[in-house]
Amino acid sequence: MAEGLIPERFHIPLTLAILLGLLSIAYPSLNGMTEYAFWGFTSLILARLVALDLTNHTLPNIYVAPLALLSFAGIAIGVVALSWQQALLGGFIGFGAILFFSFLIEFMLKSAFLGGGDIKLIGASGLWLGATFLPFYMMAACFISIALSFIPNKNGHIAFGPGLCLSLWLFLHQKTWLMALINKVFAFIS
Repeated sequence: MAEGLIPERFHIPLTLAILLGLLSIAYPSLNGMTEYAFWGFTSLILARLVALDLTNHTLPNIYVAPLALLSFAGIAIGVVALSWQQALLGGFIGFGAILFFSFLIEFMLKSAFLGGGDIKLIGASGLWLGATFLPFYMMAACFISIALSFIPNKNGHIAFGPGLCLSLWLFLHQKTWLMALINKVFAFIS
């Protein structure tokens, strides 16, 4: 395994710290024990993915697959405001489009562009967000990843998973604030 931005011996405390941060973002909007349990388990998976990508540059299927399936559980219990069709379209577009562009860029540059875990995580995020918010989700993930890239690391690799996970969490719990921020950025640029 490649050494990541943070030494591997810190992956458990890092997971717990990220978990607490994610729960603090979600806590004000939660109602009832079912939502607490659902979002607690989801935040644990996302925290684990962030910690593993920061320490080992891996996004294992053992965490990405349950994250994808949890989107359907969230739709079934009513905490994710999408239909099954919107979720499937978002997952298909997220996975398919990123896979296509990743192969295209890899073919043109003759080097790896994204890892398979990143591509699967984007597909899983599409299941949570639907196709409508995928471009904004990717933009926020890129901004977060760029900010993280300024932290010096030994191997020069940029972990994209933390940006993807944190962007997903912000879109799930702070969508209004995040979209307002994106609109302000675009207004400032233009």
